[in-house]
Amino acid sequence: MGKDKMTKKQLVSLKDGRKPYAAGLIRALYRGQRSPVIVDWAATNYLSVAVGLGLVDYGYSEDVYTVTNLGQEAVSLLDQNQKDSLSKFMLERLYEYPYAAWMIRLMNSDREKNFSKFDLGANFGFIDEPGFISLPEDLLPRI
Repeated sequence: MGKDKMTKKQLVSLKDGRKPYAAGLIRALYRGQRSPVIVDWAATNYLSVAVGLGLVDYGYSEDVYTVTNLGQEAVSLLDQNQKDSLSKFMLERLYEYPYAAWMIRLMNSDREKNFSKFDLGANFGFIDEPGFISLPEDLLPRI
């Protein structure tokens, strides 16, 4: 495997020993809330977001991940301590992310409305699926 190709295990794995320690790159970068390393689902989510934003590419045939040109550009901005440029760069990636674009359009559809997670979920499913909402919000008790 080339040096620019990484497996999911290399990115998110955790080694057991006297104390668990990060063997994966993502886990080595982020501290957990109650431990020195983040949990598996959090590391996997970071990887998924990086893929979704186009910073990392997943090669299905080889089951490996590679850093894209956009990812290299983000790292370069970080290395050069260009935080404002990096923030703008990442915001542009976020606007290109389909789910973020969908949410911005939905929230702009009624600027006076305070959307709850149930409102968003009702609009965030596949065709003919209700999203993650199980009851209409008006049936839920108010606290």
